[in-house]
Amino acid sequence: MRLLRWTAFTMLLACAPTEPVDTTRCVQATSGFGNFGCTVIIGRVLGSDGAPLVNVSVGPRPSLDGSQFNTPYDRTGADGRFALRLTRYSRGESDSVSLWIRANQVPLAPGEPSVGDSVFVRARVAPPNSVPDTVAVEITLPVS
Repeated sequence: MRLLRWTAFTMLLACAPTEPVDTTRCVQATSGFGNFGCTVIIGRVLGSDGAPLVNVSVGPRPSLDGSQFNTPYDRTGADGRFALRLTRYSRGESDSVSLWIRANQVPLAPGEPSVGDSVFVRARVAPPNSVPDTVAVEITLPVS
């Protein structure tokens, strides 16, 4: 058993990247999944009083053009900000995508309803190995 664990660890070390990765660029395609570019969505979630909302879950809804993206979710920080990097895993009909970005405030107490809203986004999908555009959005939830 120890030998298997050691072998797996050794294999992981052998696959480690030897050069720094440029995280601002869309990553190149890897085996197993296609990679047809990426886009970045940043923004803030505010309450109806204009104050930033903390710990709100934010993520993409399915794209309207049928493109397949990963579905990362982020939680807003103390300033209400979030950042999503969407990678396209299937070919799209164009170099842009239309989708909804959804914010959901998780109930603070059992039995309370979840409060959420979405904003419509149209973004350019940058090809692999290029720096994606960043689209900024603001979502206001009916809470204070």
